[in-house]
Amino acid sequence: LKKLNLSEWDQLTDAGLAHLSTLPLEELDLSECREITDTGLVHLSSLPLKKLNLSTCTRLTDAGLAHLSTLPLEELDLTDCREITSPGLVHLSSLPLIDLNLTRCLQINRLGLHHLRTLPLRKLNLCACPKIPDIALSYLSRSLQVLDLSYCNQFTDGGVACLSILSLQKLNLSGCKKITDAALSYLALLPLQELSLYQCRKSKLTDAGIQKFKESHADKRPEMNLSVHH
Repeated sequence: LKKLNLSEWDQLTDAGLAHLSTLPLEELDLSECREITDTGLVHLSSLPLKKLNLSTCTRLTDAGLAHLSTLPLEELDLTDCREITSPGLVHLSSLPLIDLNLTRCLQINRLGLHHLRTLPLRKLNLCACPKIPDIALSYLSRSLQVLDLSYCNQFTDGGVACLSILSLQKLNLSGCKKITDAALSYLALLPLQELSLYQCRKSKLTDAGIQKFKESHADKRPEMNLSVHH
């Protein structure tokens, strides 16, 4: 047994996870198993896990991440694990992660991204992480291809400028209220295939700026998918 889905099992406890400790699991889904605590993750620490979903395991804290620090994880989902803080991400800093989801991990800030800077990430989701400032985006891995910064309302055009040295193919800036037309000049430097700017017109992005951006890319990258709505 290499793959196991226990998602939404409300009765699953830390004691139950002990029964997994001898299995050769490479993929494990524990999403919405809300009774699991940091103690339960001890039982996963010797598994050959490459993919782990802990989304909405709301009792997990930084101490739980310490039990994951020696796993061969390539994909980790921590969506809605709101007790996890930036110092806790140091426990992920030596993992071979290529896909990390930190959606609505509300306490992640500059320090958290600094801990992730050496990871070989290709995909990073920071949706609705409200404490991400401009400088934090300078720590992002050069290997990133897919980045979600939607509803991160702290960073500005200066943060977008930090992205211009990356090789992003997909970028989501939906609901980012502080960016302006100036950000579009930095986005023009990226080899984007998909760009989402939903609800960015609540920011200082103008229709004229977006139209100019579209026209300038019509010849260079006609295949680029640009999503813009009010």
